[in-house]
Amino acid sequence: MLEHCGASQPIHLHCFGSRVSDVTGWVAHLPKCYFGLTAAVRHFSGEQMLGLKQVPNNRILVETDSPYLSPDRQVSLNRPALIGDVAELVAEKRGVYLSDLLAATMENTRHLYQFY
Repeated sequence: MLEHCGASQPIHLHCFGSRVSDVTGWVAHLPKCYFGLTAAVRHFSGEQMLGLKQVPNNRILVETDSPYLSPDRQVSLNRPALIGDVAELVAEKRGVYLSDLLAATMENTRHLYQFY
């Protein structure tokens, strides 16, 4: 990525679900890289869970990936209105307060997409 984008390139890693070494590599070399997490965290392997917990609070995002990856097992199609459910699931898996996760993701979204 550094060869093609450079360290200053803002990056949103969509549907992230990888291991600790990947997280540390992205964080170390791309300071404007953010990790988008979906309801897929429900099915993460042990290695992916370690990666999820390694994502710094100042680099985390939540996303619905509509219409796929619904956080509600009773709803087959996802939609943006379920972003709160995704955030709740991600907070639970990371072992953090939902309010803290929401505050971090709002701030990170502002930085990544330059909303002020």
